[in-house]
Amino acid sequence: MAGFKSLKALEAYLNNKIKNALQSNEVIDQVKQTMQDNILREVYMAYSPRIYQRRGNSGGLMADENITHDVLNSSTIAIYNIAKRNTSYSDTTYSNPYLAPLIELGHSEAENRGYQGYNYPFRYLAYFKPRPFIKETRKELARTKKHVKAFQKSLKSLGIDSE
Repeated sequence: MAGFKSLKALEAYLNNKIKNALQSNEVIDQVKQTMQDNILREVYMAYSPRIYQRRGNSGGLMADENITHDVLNSSTIAIYNIAKRNTSYSDTTYSNPYLAPLIELGHSEAENRGYQGYNYPFRYLAYFKPRPFIKETRKELARTKKHVKAFQKSLKSLGIDSE
């Protein structure tokens, strides 16, 4: 490791390494895989739809391209599921085009928070209960620390040992 002339220089060096580690494939891929596992359990295994076909990995909740991230600061990343809603079930323009709030919260709670629900032609065939894949992803990560282990592995590949 290089010599540092000040604590400020050391801090800048470490912050840069931390930011690079947070953005690494190891961390992002671990969180993405954990979310996909929870989508499978909480969403897709909860029931079998009778009035539509799931998109799954082809543009749906589990699709890699729909699980994105932003680096919020030097120690925080945010993971988002940006799968779009199926617009076939309503005549109106949706104020929120994303599927995750309806699935996570269930239709009633999502509508209470200002998200428009689907207008299914046969409502008795639809599933409106919450399927909290985001909440379960957070709980699993808090319990297993998979993202922390991936972060430590990424830091190590950048020359920083951590515990």
